[in-house]
Amino acid sequence: MISTAQLAKDLKTALKSCKSRDTRLEYTLFAQFKLFAQSLHIMNDEKAGIPRTAYRGVVENRPHGDFILFLTPPLEKLKSVFHL
Repeated sequence: MISTAQLAKDLKTALKSCKSRDTRLEYTLFAQFKLFAQSLHIMNDEKAGIPRTAYRGVVENRPHGDFILFLTPPLEKLKSVFHL
């Protein structure tokens, strides 16, 4: 699902996109994730360098109820973590 989700370039675009389809917003630094999480009103802290509620760095959110907004590390990093 993550690899087929629409990649958004910023949070504003991601929020618009996830009204009609699953969307992925990448972060490279925890500080970047924290800003996204604060804007989405979700947990923005970490434990051992991993965002809370994340599975291997991926946090799911449904800001509009139907479609998923994935906050993820870059896709290439995810491929190595999930062995795709």
